Amino acid sequence: MLGIECYPYHATIIHKRKHPKKHEFRYHSLQFSVEVGQLDKVQGNVFFAINRKALISINQKDYGNGGDARKWLRKCLLSNGFEQHIEKIYLSTFPKILGIGFNPVSFWYCFDKNKQLMAVIAEVNNTFSERKIYFISKGDEPILNGESFELPKDFYVSPFIEVSGLYSFRFYTNTDAAVQMARIELKQGENTLISTSISGKKINMNSISGLKLFISVLFLPVITLIRINVQAAKLWLKGIKLVKKE
Repeated sequence: MLGIECYPYHATIIHKRKHPKKHEFRYHSLQFSVEVGQLDKVQGNVFFAINRKALISINQKDYGNGGDARKWLRKCLLSNGFEQHIEKIYLSTFPKILGIGFNPVSFWYCFDKNKQLMAVIAEVNNTFSERKIYFISKGDEPILNGESFELPKDFYVSPFIEVSGLYSFRFYTNTDAAVQMARIELKQGENTLISTSISGKKINMNSISGLKLFISVLFLPVITLIRINVQAAKLWLKGIKLVKKE
């Protein structure tokens, strides 16, 4: 149905705050995995497209430095001392619906010729249109399923979370990428403050589920906005203090 090296996933987002007050939610959404070579083309149809208007769309200008994705990725890899040959790169991201959407995090998965995951570039966005890049790699060794990588949290993402502590990133995928998951924990001192996971199960677009998918996402932008405000209100009512952006 898509005719592009691009795969839709039924995503499940689980967010747990463990300290100082417990708070948890689980939502379902739509996620796509796109081969980087597809991002410099204008293609698709009225239902799904890359770099043009459609019901569901992904646009290269919304990622990296807003320019050529492959050039930006090459520069990003080299600037982080990564010189291994990469065969394939896939962008795992939340698309825009009718040109509207907020993408809290996207992941660039970098694979070698043996289909081993060698590096991950995480793009974290906040509601102030700011972006932070986190580079995850072990150099010439592959990243193993569930392996933990810790990086400092030095970016403002929420008025309910201080800019401090360590992020712990873990990634899980199988050989045909039918299932994939990213898990992020925020640790402050001895406490795990937040645990978030984004898991996706590949959708068969040649079935009735594909048609249902396109129908179901029509109201996703409005639903997402409501979800953000509802969860913020719940945290405020629980007495979680606000952190001012500097």
